Amino acid sequence: MLTEGEPLRVLPELWRIARGRGRYSASTLGLVAMERLSKPLERHLFAGAPGAAEIQAGLEDLLGPRGVLIHPTFSRPAPRHVWPLLTPFDAVCTALFSVAGLPATAVPVGFDAHPLPVAVQVIGRRGNDRLTLAGARVLEDALGGWVPAPI
Repeated sequence: MLTEGEPLRVLPELWRIARGRGRYSASTLGLVAMERLSKPLERHLFAGAPGAAEIQAGLEDLLGPRGVLIHPTFSRPAPRHVWPLLTPFDAVCTALFSVAGLPATAVPVGFDAHPLPVAVQVIGRRGNDRLTLAGARVLEDALGGWVPAPI
């Protein structure tokens, strides 16, 4: 998708970045490289793991017709830019629900002790976007809504 069907050659692109002529960001190239390196391992790593349809069905059974799930958006408070590339499995907090095709609405809930922003997501069944938005509104109202981060 990035190259309109042409293969993306990571090393030459990194050389272009070093010369100030890169067409892609270093983080994008890192993601492409990690994806390519992980492809051969996927078959072994995920052997016997449930597929997206099984995950979706299990979560929808758990939620029922009007239930929502409140879940962290990330495994820890907001990391610095590009740091999540160093810990790609932290994305499981949102990736699981994206893979299952379930609607999720993120809601800021405050700050940690540092003070970095912390949020949760409200997840619902497919087609229940209105319910996740309504749940997010309830949480936002109860917790004071968005507040600018302290300096």
